Amino acid sequence: MATRYDNKKRVLHTNEYQNKDGRYVFHYVDASGKKCKIYSWALKPEDVPAAIEAGKKCEISLRDLEKHILREKAKKLSPPKKIKKTIDSLFEINMARRNLRQSTETNYRYLYGKIIKPELGYRFINVLTQDDIEVFYTDLLKNRNFAPATLENIHNILSPIFDTAVAKQIIAVNPCAEAMKEIRRRFKTEWAFYTENKPALTIEQQVSFMNYVRDNRAKYGVWYNLLVVFLGTGCRVGEIIGLTWNDIDFERNTITINHQIHYGADESGKFHKRITPPKNKSSIREIQMFQSVKAALLDEKARQVIEGIKCNETISGYIFNKRREQKVTLTDFVFLNRFGNVQLPHNTNRAFERIRKDYNKHELELAKRENRKPVEMPHFTNHILRHTFTTRACECQGINIGFISDMLGHSDTQTTLNIYNDVQNTLKKRAIEDMENKMIIG
Repeated sequence: MATRYDNKKRVLHTNEYQNKDGRYVFHYVDASGKKCKIYSWALKPEDVPAAIEAGKKCEISLRDLEKHILREKAKKLSPPKKIKKTIDSLFEINMARRNLRQSTETNYRYLYGKIIKPELGYRFINVLTQDDIEVFYTDLLKNRNFAPATLENIHNILSPIFDTAVAKQIIAVNPCAEAMKEIRRRFKTEWAFYTENKPALTIEQQVSFMNYVRDNRAKYGVWYNLLVVFLGTGCRVGEIIGLTWNDIDFERNTITINHQIHYGADESGKFHKRITPPKNKSSIREIQMFQSVKAALLDEKARQVIEGIKCNETISGYIFNKRREQKVTLTDFVFLNRFGNVQLPHNTNRAFERIRKDYNKHELELAKRENRKPVEMPHFTNHILRHTFTTRACECQGINIGFISDMLGHSDTQTTLNIYNDVQNTLKKRAIEDMENKMIIG
């Protein structure tokens, strides 16, 4: 959650807000489970005199009201000695209450067993403080080199456990919320990099890079075809590596997306592949194939025949068929490694990074010989290719946003619209710069 500030640029705590008229409000749930609000014209005790001088009825600050609420709430809690609930015991209760996708639940259970359980699982939930959570999170970031994205996942597992304890009146307040807010503030540089929008490839970068890969197809055959499908469909990586030849209709020029491959660990820590439904219901879709995508898929099919590569893998799981869960076992996948096994997301990222480095080395040497500025490729991932497809689509004149959203499988057209607006703003800026260079003004 983004940090919120009042009109004096002070950080607001969780569930604290400031209305347009300047009055502060705190949202909370009372001991009976009823949602409530309290108001004050002063955030802190020292703000009260100024509020009274301004003619506001203000006897106590919002922060003091919050402390009173928490004290009263704590009086209704069970005595500490009678509480026997550990993080472990509440984890299972919490998981039963959450309606998680199968892949998400499996991932959460793995992260809990591997990271949270050894450190906190055995501890009683009523004795853990905000400071304890901050120490735990800091250790993961500084000493164990966890990425902010991973810590966000861990927080999404741990914080709801404390929410469950609050709902059961075991504790008065969830210590994770303020702990995570403090961690984001303390490590704001790392979080800025994590949350910033990674730019799509420019047209110049995309054309130059793909020309290089195409010219070296003897070396990058499978990767060229895979790159074309990424850039020509905008599909997610799990959807692309999960494609089977049965999903592709070369006569109707369509690709059916009704599943993806998820690669992750189970509760025992063993990693394996499984078939799961796409990210959301909107992601179950039929994509019209561009001719370049069709050509790349046909080339991949021919390449595998020539090199004697056959699919040696069957992967089980489930899909949604007519709104019902249906168990499936799939084989005959499109993108295979030299052993006939399905490509994996991290393997594609590694391959693209290797090709990127080869390209940059070649481009620097070529630009030097041709006495021009090199078109270097920045580091990119599978998701950047999806973002690049979306950007190219949004650059098309008169394109329908709903059509792009359907093709991408976005659950909300606002996601597509945000990218479209960014692209249009960039195009307007370029047009103004071009006009300024060409206009004769004075």
